[in-house]
Amino acid sequence: MQNSDILFYTSAIGHYAAFVPLYAYFGHVSNPGASFEFIVDDIAAVERHYAASLTFLRMTLGVKIALRDVGEKLPVSPNTLRFILPPTEKAKFVYIGDIDIILLEGVADRHSPIFDDGLPYSNMIRNYEKRLTGLHFTRYDAYYPLPKIDDILVSTKNDEEILYKIVERAGHIGRQPEINAKKISRPLHGIHMSLNRIPFSDRDIKVDWGMTWEDAQNAAQFMTGEIYENFEALLPSSSRLFLANIYVLQKGILAMGKERFETLTTGVRPKDPTKELFTNIFNTNAWQGSDSRSGPSSNMERTRSLREALPGIIQKYGIKTFLDAPCGDFFWMKTIAPQLPIQYIGADIVDEMITENRAKYPGSNLSFVHLDLTKGPIPSADVLFCRDCLFHLSYQDIAKVFRNFMASECQYFMTTSHNSGTFENKDIKTGGWRQFDLFKPPFNFPQSFVEAVTDGGGDRKMYMWRKESIAHAIAGYGRLMELQHA
Repeated sequence: MQNSDILFYTSAIGHYAAFVPLYAYFGHVSNPGASFEFIVDDIAAVERHYAASLTFLRMTLGVKIALRDVGEKLPVSPNTLRFILPPTEKAKFVYIGDIDIILLEGVADRHSPIFDDGLPYSNMIRNYEKRLTGLHFTRYDAYYPLPKIDDILVSTKNDEEILYKIVERAGHIGRQPEINAKKISRPLHGIHMSLNRIPFSDRDIKVDWGMTWEDAQNAAQFMTGEIYENFEALLPSSSRLFLANIYVLQKGILAMGKERFETLTTGVRPKDPTKELFTNIFNTNAWQGSDSRSGPSSNMERTRSLREALPGIIQKYGIKTFLDAPCGDFFWMKTIAPQLPIQYIGADIVDEMITENRAKYPGSNLSFVHLDLTKGPIPSADVLFCRDCLFHLSYQDIAKVFRNFMASECQYFMTTSHNSGTFENKDIKTGGWRQFDLFKPPFNFPQSFVEAVTDGGGDRKMYMWRKESIAHAIAGYGRLMELQHA
């Protein structure tokens, strides 16, 4: 199937005529070589009112645009006319659509499997009723000439029901199961700017336009450049107002970002592999802690030195807000944080852990928040206390944590490091574990730490630095990671 084999055919009655140049422009950009025909009330009036934009489309872009009038008055709604009035132009395939769709993608490739197998049309039955959707992509000879339909027009008013009966009377509706088997769905290819819908409204009240992330990307691509600007300048205000709506929407959606946009519009958050990984570790007690699901290093014996040292460190450096990330299940910290003169913020990537902590530890100076240190943003605090974390992360994820720390308001960074001197740092996949020395390459942290507290057994300590003293090392590490993954 070639685009030149396709005629886009639709009804543009009354104020919907304002969509004619828009439909033809976006349809041409996404389906170059296709032809367009519109049913209108008054051909001369439409040609006159939209003369500048239609001339630009025809002469500059080479778009084939035909207008046909309604002719005799028929006892049907304007939207039904496209199904019962044959076009004056002829093509191998006819896409009978809605005039208020802004076409943003090609129709040929997706629907070719239907026609390559000799099927008559591409469409779907609406909600198991005797209605085909109002977007009908058909072989010309499968739909025209129309069968006798006078009785259908008298007995049926809904345009989709009329379409169903026409296709049924032509003997093609029995092939719907074969069409369904192709799993192509209805031929909707863009933004349906129905004037009786409110974008992104409560679906129980109004149906939205169904604008997708891909639609926003395509619209942004099509609504730029000298050709588009020249076309836009030639439109009357009635058409430009519709474009303004699309422009504002696509700008807002793209500024929002794909993940946030799809979360807002679907209510479903995309899967986060890192969150799933650490949630599974928490749920299965994979680190085999007998007292704490944060692992053996979170028991009372191995945190003794920290519990003794932290009150003095907090007082010495005037720490008022203490961010503990990851906080784990708060097992050992619960013995000191509620009594300290601080606002304690426990943060963790595992949602279930945060939910449990909130329920179990409702202290007035305690709060628990969901946080992925690799994504941020890091809450405002005086110190980021990051115990038993970085040695579980890949080099790239460590770089993300460092970047987010430097962008935060935290003035101190306190974290775990081994110091035996008998190993070299190595990269791992996030979720694993290795010995980890921040003073060695590729990290090269300075010895200018302000505190060092023995942390559990072996050769590990919690070191605390002022932000400015590690800024150079973090910047160098970040550049190294960028070069390695360029």
